[in-house]
Amino acid sequence: MKLTAQDKLQGLRRSEKYRADYQAYRNDPESLADCIIGSGEPSIPSVRLCESGRRLCAKWGLQFPLNPYENSDDIPADWYFAPARHPIRKELSTITETTGIRGAPDSETVTQVNNRLVITVDPSFPIDTLMRHVQALLERHGVGRSENHAGHRHQFNIWEAYDLFQENPSLTDVARILVSRQEGIPSETVWLDESDVKSIRRAYRKACEIINYLEKSANTRL
Repeated sequence: MKLTAQDKLQGLRRSEKYRADYQAYRNDPESLADCIIGSGEPSIPSVRLCESGRRLCAKWGLQFPLNPYENSDDIPADWYFAPARHPIRKELSTITETTGIRGAPDSETVTQVNNRLVITVDPSFPIDTLMRHVQALLERHGVGRSENHAGHRHQFNIWEAYDLFQENPSLTDVARILVSRQEGIPSETVWLDESDVKSIRRAYRKACEIINYLEKSANTRL
C-alpha cells in the first residue's frame, strides 16, 4: 500500500499498538534524556535516542518517536519518515514530450518541500493534456485522501470519519455530523442520500486499512 507521510502520521496516532509501544518507551527512565536537535527549517534534525527509543523507531519505520497524543504541525510529517534530509528533495525529471509535466509516474523524480508536492508544467501543451496528466500524478501520490466519487454530494476526510466513528458508531450519524459541518447547518436538518452513507463507510474502512497496514508492517520489522 502506497501511503503519504501524512497518512502514515495520522494512522500511527490512531494505532492502539503503536500507542502501547510508545508508552512503554516513555516509561523507560532513559527516554528522559532523548532529544531532537535542530527541528526548525531549514536544518535537518539530529536525533539522540536511548535503546528503547531506537527499537521503537526501527519497528515502526520512524526517524524519531512520534507522540500519538499530540497533534502538532510544528514538525513536518516527512521528517518522521525520511532520514537525514529536509525538505525532501529529489532530482526533477525533464519535462516529457508526451505529458508536458515534470514528475514521473514512478514517484521517484518529484520534489516535495514541507510536505508539499511541486509540479512543473510546460504551458505550450494543451490544457486538457496537462490537466489529465497532473491529475494522474496527484492520484499516484495519494493527494487528498478524501472520499470523492462521481455523483457524490460531499467529500469526507477519512481521519475525521474514523475519529467520529470512535465516538458514535453509526455511519448515518457520522455522515450527518460531517455534512452539517460542511454546509454550516444544524445536523438535525441535514438530508442524506445513500451515496453519503456509502462514502462515509468507504472513508472509515480506508482509515482502518491504513492503520492495519502500518501495524502489520511493524510486525515484519521485529
